[in-house]
Amino acid sequence: MLTTYMIIASFTNQLRITPVNYFVMDSFYFAVPWLFLYTQNDARTAVQKILIQIIETKKNKVFFVVANNQR
Repeated sequence: MLTTYMIIASFTNQLRITPVNYFVMDSFYFAVPWLFLYTQNDARTAVQKILIQIIETKKNKVFFVVANNQR
């Protein structure tokens, strides 16, 4: 898809940066990891467990501020 877009852009002299460029490049570079996660059940389960663990630890964290006004 990226190659086709670049060939069309070079023939039409439209090689300047446009929002379409970002969309095409993002879809090109992120297709492989997303397809890997979609096809590999073990990897999908591992990523899901890690994300749930991260979300749970952020919910349970208590943030506090200690005043340090020593002179």
